Amino acid sequence: MDFLFDVMKQQYGLFPSTSNFYEIANELFLRYPSLKPRHCNGSELLVHLLKAKFKRVRRPLLNDEQVAQFKIKYSRINSGRKRNSVLLNESVNLCSAKRHCHHSSDKNVDDGITQDIIKSMKNECQKLRPDIEFLAHQIILSIEALKYTCRNERTLDVLNKFPALYYEKVALAVLLMQVTTLAIHFWQVTKLIELLMQVITLEIHFWQVTKLAGLFRQVTILAI
Repeated sequence: MDFLFDVMKQQYGLFPSTSNFYEIANELFLRYPSLKPRHCNGSELLVHLLKAKFKRVRRPLLNDEQVAQFKIKYSRINSGRKRNSVLLNESVNLCSAKRHCHHSSDKNVDDGITQDIIKSMKNECQKLRPDIEFLAHQIILSIEALKYTCRNERTLDVLNKFPALYYEKVALAVLLMQVTTLAIHFWQVTKLIELLMQVITLEIHFWQVTKLAGLFRQVTILAI
């Protein structure tokens, strides 16, 4: 992940476009197809991780004025849409307030948008044939809330809040994301291999759902 970040930063600076992210992701999986996950959209997952990495790096470097300047600079002024400066300022202030709240407490991962995502997953899980791809995508979007829950609540409470983890493809998508993040801590390679071996075993014995959630907690702790 750090290597891809450095490559993109060198080519596009700290503000690559969405198309730049997808170009890098597609080129990576084209050259190394073995890296592409089988249980989720690899390009979407990698783009999500890279965007999050860039946001983390940019956040302490920018103040509110710089954010506003970049919003104006990179707005689609030639798209035919008129931008209201008042709305733009309100947007900047709102982003600043959300960023401040995020740093003040981990509990703020449970904001309104995240709660809507969690609710949509619970509703989907109640269906006779839930859309597994939808659940995998939604749980990645709520990953911070899931990590917070794993750090602070019991395994069964995690499963009650995120019942989508009972589906193997969803759980493996989350584990893959966390293991990918662990690449930045590769001195823990022995523990990582041990966890991967357990996950591979769980692909066959997925009645061990509680054990799977416990494994996710271990991976989450390692990634912090």
